[in-house]
Amino acid sequence: SVSFAEEVKPRPIKDARQQEVKPLRQEMRTEIKDDRMEFREERKMEVKDTRGQIQENRAEFKAKVEDLKGNGVKGDIKIEARKMMEENKNIRQLSREEIEKKRSELKTEVKTRIAEFKEGKKVILDEAKKEKVKQTIEKVFARLSGAIERLKAFDARISAAISARKAKGLDTSKAESAIEEARNALETAKVAVEETKSASTESVDDSQGVSNEALRSAIEEAHGALKIAKEKYIEVIKNLPIPKRPEGTSSSTPEIVK
Repeated sequence: SVSFAEEVKPRPIKDARQQEVKPLRQEMRTEIKDDRMEFREERKMEVKDTRGQIQENRAEFKAKVEDLKGNGVKGDIKIEARKMMEENKNIRQLSREEIEKKRSELKTEVKTRIAEFKEGKKVILDEAKKEKVKQTIEKVFARLSGAIERLKAFDARISAAISARKAKGLDTSKAESAIEEARNALETAKVAVEETKSASTESVDDSQGVSNEALRSAIEEAHGALKIAKEKYIEVIKNLPIPKRPEGTSSSTPEIVK
């Protein structure tokens, strides 16, 4: 897709400037779409984690029940059942809070992108001069840098999840292989984003606006590299194992033994 920088060329004709707004609007929509996709994938991961923890609790509870039955202590079975149900309730509540937090962050991010679009549109329609155009470019770079930081934070989180599952004896080889590919893609994206900063320092002529080929190319390459990196991290999530449900256990909450 055409980037914002490719078409920002302030002109005295309003219709021409309106055409320049189109790529900026398209960029905003693309970024919002990517943010929503990222939220959906993180939500899936959170639900996956929650189910895995609950299944583990149920498996532990079943093992305790078998031990207590052997000792003939029914009262303790009821206590363990209530404890297990309370723990599962807390796990679900924490999961809901985490998802709601991510949803709130997404809403804020969408509002920010819309505000940036409106601001960028105003700059164009007001026949922004060189300094204003440069400021807009700096914001583009800031968004790209922000995307890098979010991916770095996500890398730390998914890496911890892989380590936790590996410690439990699960096969994490596919996830480990996938995260290495994701990290390579992230490094490529970092380089591409830094190149946009270098390209943006080149002179921008007032009458021509952002027409520098190197800058256009750098921004497009950075967007492409970030997209690939996000896709690679989604593959990591897909390859992340979860604890298997022990044979004979039910997916529903066990009944309290009377």
